[in-house]
Amino acid sequence: MGRAILFDLFDTLVAGGADGRKATSQEIAADLGVDPEKFVALMSETWRERMTGTLGDLPAQFAELARRLGGEPDPGQVDAAVQRRLDFDRRQMVVEPATLDVLAGLKAEGWAVAVVSNCTADSATIFAELPLASAVDVAVLSCEAGMAKPDPRIYERTCKALGVDPMSCVYVGDGADRELYGAWALGMRVVQTRQYAQSDPDWSGPKIDSLAELPAYLDKLPPEEPIGD
Repeated sequence: MGRAILFDLFDTLVAGGADGRKATSQEIAADLGVDPEKFVALMSETWRERMTGTLGDLPAQFAELARRLGGEPDPGQVDAAVQRRLDFDRRQMVVEPATLDVLAGLKAEGWAVAVVSNCTADSATIFAELPLASAVDVAVLSCEAGMAKPDPRIYERTCKALGVDPMSCVYVGDGADRELYGAWALGMRVVQTRQYAQSDPDWSGPKIDSLAELPAYLDKLPPEEPIGD
C-alpha cells in the first residue's frame, strides 16, 4: 500500500469563513419570511443534522427550517435564500495559490492526497467549483457520507477510497470537532495546522504554523516517530 495525507478543509485548506456568516443567515431569514434571530439560532442548533445530510439538499434544508419557525416560503423565496448562501460561500471559500502549490508538490513526491471535511450541502456545492476538487485524489464530505469527524468510519472510508492503510496516513487539520483525536485513534500521524485558526489549543502533538511548513516536516518524519504526546 502507498502513503497518503488526509486534509481537513475549513481552517486548513481554506479559511473558516466566520466573518459575515450571522449577517448572511439573517438576510436568508428575510428571504424566507421568518424571524432572523430565531433562524440564526436554529441554524446553529441544526448544525449536525445539516452536516450529516439528514435534512436533504440546501433547498430542502431551508424549506424545513422555515417550516420549523412557522414559515411557508414559496419556491422563489427558497431559491433566493439558496443563492444568497451559495454566494456567501463563494466569497469565503477561496483557495490560496500557495495551498495548491503545496498539494501539487506532495503529489509529485508520491503522496496520495484527500480532503475529509465536516461540511454542509452548500459547502459541498461550492467545493466542487474550487480548484481543490481536481487537486486532490479523493474528497469525502460529511453531508454526502452521512457521518462526521471524529467518527472513525469517515476516516476509514477515505482510506479505503485511496487504497491505503490508516497507519500509512498523515492527518492535517486545525483541530475542530476533535478531528485530530479521531485520526490519532486509528493510528494516523497527526499534525495540527494553525495557519487560519488554532481550534484545539490543548492538542499536544506536532504543530505547524502554515501548510508551507508541511513538506519540510514530512521530510524529517522518521518511520518510528510517535503520532502525538
